[in-house]
Amino acid sequence: MCSDIRINKDLHADKISDTATYYFMAQRVNIPGASDKEERKKYLKELELLHKLVFYSMKAKQSTDSYYIDEMRKVLDEFKKEYPIWERTDRPE
Repeated sequence: MCSDIRINKDLHADKISDTATYYFMAQRVNIPGASDKEERKKYLKELELLHKLVFYSMKAKQSTDSYYIDEMRKVLDEFKKEYPIWERTDRPE
């Protein structure tokens, strides 16, 4: 039973990391023009949050400490505010 839980936790961590990296960073978060300072600021904030999400997902995969899960939730809530994908129709499943 414990190995099933660990495998499931690892699969979820991998899916979070893959979605943040291959969906958002590679496809959805656009690189701003050099002269658009507001867009650049938004872009850097989105990258920071996605990096934190990947970091905490890997820490959660390596640990049984729920601290990393809590941190992922906080980062995800903050990312939702920065990138309102939940209002969009083309979000990942």
